[in-house]
Amino acid sequence: MDGWECYRMDFSKFPELAKAARGEVQADLVFRGGNVINVFTGEILRTSVAVKDGTIVGVGDGYVGAQEIDLTGKYLCPGFIDAHLHLESTMVTPAELVERAVKCGTTTYIADPHEAANVSGAAGIDYILDETEDVPANVYVMMPSCVPALPFEDNGCTFDAAEMKKYQNNPRILGLGEVMDYVSTVNADPAMTQKLALFDGKPKDGHAPGLTGKQLNAYVLAGITNDHECSSVEEVLEKRRLGMHIHIREGSAARNLEPIIDGIILHNMDISGFSFCTDDKHIEDIHTEGHIDHCVRKAIDCGIAPVDAIRMATIHTAQHYGLAHQLGAIAPGMQADLIVLDDLETVQIHTVYHRGKDVAGFRAQPKLPQDSPLRRTMHCLPVHQTHNRKRHGIQNLSVLNQCIAAANLTQMLYGTQHIRIVVTDDGQIMAVMRHGRCNRTVLYIKIHHGADTDFTRVVMPLHNGNFAVQIIRHKQAVFLRQAHLLMPCNQLVGNDADDVIFFSDRQLQLLRTNRQTVHGSPQRA
Repeated sequence: MDGWECYRMDFSKFPELAKAARGEVQADLVFRGGNVINVFTGEILRTSVAVKDGTIVGVGDGYVGAQEIDLTGKYLCPGFIDAHLHLESTMVTPAELVERAVKCGTTTYIADPHEAANVSGAAGIDYILDETEDVPANVYVMMPSCVPALPFEDNGCTFDAAEMKKYQNNPRILGLGEVMDYVSTVNADPAMTQKLALFDGKPKDGHAPGLTGKQLNAYVLAGITNDHECSSVEEVLEKRRLGMHIHIREGSAARNLEPIIDGIILHNMDISGFSFCTDDKHIEDIHTEGHIDHCVRKAIDCGIAPVDAIRMATIHTAQHYGLAHQLGAIAPGMQADLIVLDDLETVQIHTVYHRGKDVAGFRAQPKLPQDSPLRRTMHCLPVHQTHNRKRHGIQNLSVLNQCIAAANLTQMLYGTQHIRIVVTDDGQIMAVMRHGRCNRTVLYIKIHHGADTDFTRVVMPLHNGNFAVQIIRHKQAVFLRQAHLLMPCNQLVGNDADDVIFFSDRQLQLLRTNRQTVHGSPQRA
């Protein structure tokens, strides 16, 4: 088989599994009479699939199972694989993400705990591994390569090759996470080279938007095997020509699927070098759109054949990450991660199985102890009140609680921070965050109360001395929307804080007016 590793079998189980494959003993589960997607040949075959001890033991007719499921008129395909994601960006715990996304057919996740590691180092990585140990899905981890992301950044720790070494033999660590510091990579910085060498012969994820020419050649020379940052067909073509595998990203902020699929079709590209990933997708978008099933559905809508879209969501990713010996296809020896589809064109999911078990009943349970230091990486100083609560109403305190709760929920995105929450004389709420190491203000939030809590204004001093003001929707996401990659509705940048705040007032006024027009309800100042 293609991929980083060849087929492997647990031979302690082989004798009993072989009996089931030969039809001498009953299988645990048989899917009978469905349209089975064969990702190797591209065929759709009407046949049966037998499962024993969570492993596919046979594909063909004549098997008998303790449980038999009639799939007449339905389709059976391998479980989907998310080729690259940050679990932290979903804004829920890893187990909660799996609870939602596995029902969308994603049974395998290749996660890069970059944010967790930047806050808490090994403890953050261990949390991701521990939290996903017993979920009904396969959660693999790529070792974060850039902690801090860039040499000049402030973060919670430094994670070098020596720290990574203890994870080298963990079977759930597949390789090196996205190498976003491409300057250090291209210039053969000794510290970066040590990390690259540590994972020699294993997949190394890329992060190189816009990198081209000789710089890209040096980057690929370092052993970087893929990239998820492509946004144009020209970028895709250059990287594919150099042998890079392309993860087509469709997340919450970055949505690159449509132009890349259009380019694949236009240039008649071989699809074997493409997979799907979400990278950063918020839980509310997963609820409304789906997960990797959304990528498959959208690719089909753009003109990719349904079986090819499923290949991009399954076997291509498994092959790239050395998992094709057990994941990504329906064949003997494969793990029984399977999706029953009511309709192939619309990717309408009926049931999802992990190791031959229906995942519908899974409910995430919190595993992080209440006294864990990871619950206290965001430090809130006492609230300073300078106004009469009765005069301004209780709603401000509700917003204040949401602000603190959201900060704690996304604490692993920020690092050790100190926040002072201030309720001002005019009834507004401000949160001033100071970095624990250098005690400089990095974020200033002004929350508008009453009807205007749909909008949050964030004033952020930049490294160059300018100020960025963002107006963000959703009062429940005071920190959530700001925390990762800066995803605002509106943004202003200027060199004078008073000026940008003044213009943000005008933006807020326009937003209020617009909402009044849309909803037909009066707005409170």
